[in-house]
Amino acid sequence: MKLQAHKHLLPILTLWLLSGPLGCTGSSGLEVIPDSVDFGSLAVGTTGYRNVTVVNHGEAATVVLVVQPVNGAFDLESSLSLVLAPDAEAEVGLVATSATEGEALGALTLIWKSGSTEVSLLAQFEFDVLDADRDGFPASVDCDDNDPTVYPGAEEIPGDGIDNDCDGIVDEGDDDDSGDDDDSGDDDDDAAEDDA
Repeated sequence: MKLQAHKHLLPILTLWLLSGPLGCTGSSGLEVIPDSVDFGSLAVGTTGYRNVTVVNHGEAATVVLVVQPVNGAFDLESSLSLVLAPDAEAEVGLVATSATEGEALGALTLIWKSGSTEVSLLAQFEFDVLDADRDGFPASVDCDDNDPTVYPGAEEIPGDGIDNDCDGIVDEGDDDDSGDDDDSGDDDDDAAEDDA
């Protein structure tokens, strides 16, 4: 069971077993550009993309990639390892996404036979500035972005004169005390007024 909790370390252990103990942090022929990645400000629920470049100035190298914290806001776009020929370079795609507001910190650790290095990761997640009422629906889909009780899928409140669920119909199913629930426009009250 404990092995499953640390399964993200298996690529590191495999590399260690195949190539001997890992060296200390250092360049040892590999260069990572940049040494920190700031995704900037992202709306909650959206995904940001950035790349780091790994340049091999030495011998052929297999590089294991680990993003920490596991299950955090950051992840790799693809593979958990790289194989770099001498004088080769590769792009490592990173993604950042979060369902909660706040600052996210993390690290991309690159480990190879003779060394390791770390790239710090930062992102600030904020509610979409176009979601003025902070109901989780941006102004692009919220039919009243100033009222947090009005959003797509909200419960319709009959008789309040508001399209609560943003379906384009105000007060569907409304009982307007006319005795005519078909909303056809010909209320019994109107006929009584015409006779007077």
